[in-house]
Amino acid sequence: MGKRKGVKITDKLVNYFKLRIRYWAERNGLHSWRINFCHTDTEDYVSCVTTDYPNRAAWIEITQNPNAINPDSVINEDYMDRTALHECYEILFSPLRDKLQEIYNPELVSEWIHTLIVTLVTERLGHEQSRSMQRRKM
Repeated sequence: MGKRKGVKITDKLVNYFKLRIRYWAERNGLHSWRINFCHTDTEDYVSCVTTDYPNRAAWIEITQNPNAINPDSVINEDYMDRTALHECYEILFSPLRDKLQEIYNPELVSEWIHTLIVTLVTERLGHEQSRSMQRRKM
């Protein structure tokens, strides 16, 4: 039995994701940040953010590679909204992450911040799909 294929994120959902990034960035006080988007073909994640805090710049990579998505996941606007909020929290907490990683084990710090972000997304948007977001990151 071969590896099950995931589902491809449509262009429509990618565009929705970008709109929701803008919305959540504004709602979370990230107005001074330049948020850029780029596409990747990775199988490791749906989206990923890289930040440059001193310059208030962030780059969000988005994949449409079906192998990056759990085949049991329902990829819809709700999923993309949660993912957008998650990435905005990643930007928001990036200065804290950077400073803590100078003092503590960087992998542990990333795990702590990720757990905090998943909890905040759950509190903000409800519980239902947060479990699938946690599985996506594992």
